[in-house]
Amino acid sequence: SPTPKEPYVSEQVAQFYTQWLKERGVSDAYVSFDQLWTLAMQMQQQLVPVSAIVGGVAAQECIKAISGKELPLNNTFVLDGSE
Repeated sequence: SPTPKEPYVSEQVAQFYTQWLKERGVSDAYVSFDQLWTLAMQMQQQLVPVSAIVGGVAAQECIKAISGKELPLNNTFVLDGSE
């Protein structure tokens, strides 16, 4: 899992996240801090290559759905842009 360059950043983000959820009456079990941190680390990824991959997959799935020759993805597509 990604780690911050400076340890105090992780602590500050965790405190903000916990307070933000508390103010809105949402349990902190709704989304774990590890999940939030992984999502935040995805913000550092290059947009163009990720967009090209997602666009290609979306086009492929449209062709599958329209042609009826193959089954489209079953409502799930997961891409980790950091790898």
